[in-house]
Amino acid sequence: MKFRHLRNEKGISLLEAMVAFIIFSFGLIGLAPMFSLSIESNVIARDNSFASNLIKETIEEYQGVGSLPSLPFEETEDILWTKPTLSGESTSSESASRTNIFSRTISLEDNSTDASIPNGVVQINVNISWLNLYNKQKNLSSTSYLIES
Repeated sequence: MKFRHLRNEKGISLLEAMVAFIIFSFGLIGLAPMFSLSIESNVIARDNSFASNLIKETIEEYQGVGSLPSLPFEETEDILWTKPTLSGESTSSESASRTNIFSRTISLEDNSTDASIPNGVVQINVNISWLNLYNKQKNLSSTSYLIES
């Protein structure tokens, strides 16, 4: 009995498919660190956004106030910010890991404390500090000027 060898070279063999899958897997393994890096970057951006919004809120608050406190004025307060939870996520057991404390220092000065500030102008200094993802101190500061009425 003679056996005829089938020579159908159309299509992909199982071995070729496995080799292609292995090469593709190595490519995906190379991308894995990018996912953790993107999550890390989102956390940093979230903290910076929150701090800059606190600065903006503070400056707008003093711009909208009819009368300013007696100058010079300085105040420091801690702001507890709880990260939003996803639906179905436990809130009690993980609450400590989901909170950040931002410290806001506000100082108002006029020309009685700083001669470089013109008469009738109040300098508003706002400094926000917090601990970042790696427990390192981060600061964000802004200075604005307000004309006294």
